[in-house]
Amino acid sequence: MWLCISGLVALTAVGGGCNEEVLAPEALAMLRSGISAYAEGDDQTTVERMDAFLADHNRGRRADEAFYYRGLANYRRGNREEARRDFAAALDRTRNPDLRCRARLSLGDVAYDAGDMDVAEQMYRESLAELDRSLPPTDHALYRLGASLQRMGEWPKADDYFSELIGNFPGSTFAARAERRAYARQWTIQVGAFAGRERAKSFVGKLRGEHKRVSIWPDRMDGKIRFLVRVGRYGTYGEAAEAVDAVRRTVPEAFITVSW
Repeated sequence: MWLCISGLVALTAVGGGCNEEVLAPEALAMLRSGISAYAEGDDQTTVERMDAFLADHNRGRRADEAFYYRGLANYRRGNREEARRDFAAALDRTRNPDLRCRARLSLGDVAYDAGDMDVAEQMYRESLAELDRSLPPTDHALYRLGASLQRMGEWPKADDYFSELIGNFPGSTFAARAERRAYARQWTIQVGAFAGRERAKSFVGKLRGEHKRVSIWPDRMDGKIRFLVRVGRYGTYGEAAEAVDAVRRTVPEAFITVSW
């Protein structure tokens, strides 16, 4: 998941809660310490500080930020459902346009990871409707919307968003990912990536006894040629998902990716 966390420091400077309650210094210090803990990678402390803040300010000023950061920390800890509830609470309470966009993006990412493409697509579209299309985190939203549409079998529509992303954000990591997915029309299962063709061929030889349709794909990754070993081609993501478990019995790290 690529949670939209750029610009978080700026976010904290803007109140966006549901009323104009004046925060006591100790409450403000609690909120800020939770945000600092998140920036330092201390998710446990983030959750504890935001819990303490929200105990008295659940619907007050800057509760939206507390829910949002607690959601980010919960996601990093693997607590997906808790993260989803926190992002939804942040979205419900905020009047800050930037935080509203980020909460929708995060809800989209949680839904994408859970395989709920309908919700993911909705969240990404709603965030794009409010974003300046020339500035981040539009690149985030464009990429994940395109990826969601591919999962839904809407390949040409996905290409439209990937093209916008590549054209408007050429230096973005999301644009680089989009270049690797654009114009794909099916799915495959990747089981290895090798620096040399002979090593890839040797690996293919070991797999062909158990899996049919094993192939080698030369590809440029990080400026270097890699030889990708892939199993099968599938018209839908669902078909690939059904096949991947059998492949993982041989190669546990196998994963589904797009193909052409």
